[in-house]
Amino acid sequence: MQTDLTAAETKQAKAKSKTAIAKKTIAEKTATTKRTRTPARSAEAPARGLRVSKAAEDPHAIYLMEPTARIRLIKRGVRAAAVSSLAKRMEWTKERFTQSLGLSIATIDRRVRDQENLTTQESEKYIGLIKLIGQVQAVVEQSGDPGNFDAAQWFAQWLDKPLPALGGSRPVEYIDTSEGREMLSRLIAMAQSGAYA
Repeated sequence: MQTDLTAAETKQAKAKSKTAIAKKTIAEKTATTKRTRTPARSAEAPARGLRVSKAAEDPHAIYLMEPTARIRLIKRGVRAAAVSSLAKRMEWTKERFTQSLGLSIATIDRRVRDQENLTTQESEKYIGLIKLIGQVQAVVEQSGDPGNFDAAQWFAQWLDKPLPALGGSRPVEYIDTSEGREMLSRLIAMAQSGAYA
């Protein structure tokens, strides 16, 4: 009796093992098929169709983000459609927005059409600009009653005003470079402290 039970158990174990091996083989073939169907992309190219969080379109969230998180977002690439959204919030045309940041409107339109993300360089310019808008929003919130204040619209108007601190130049002339955006950030901080130039 003991021998028969052991033989039955052995037979059952072999059957389970064959089933497990068959399932594993099917899973491996499926994974291989998926890998071969997925086109390889270079490390430089942004992920096609990758949906980056809507947080990339929230100026306040971008401003408050840790620098390392902003860097990851920039490297991952912001969705190209975010450019049009921000331009509308600033009440600028998409043409003016892209030209001011030194971006190609044809390239941005193609990326939107193909559901691609911005490249690292394009994302860096976009994030740099939206971070400034977030800084303006933070200044107003810290100063008291933000009420119906629209930081994007105020910032767009401020960009067109000649400033003594810039030798009479308009801030918009500086937003296409990282150094220029850093300088504008310092001016916004000075305005908050009352040392408006």
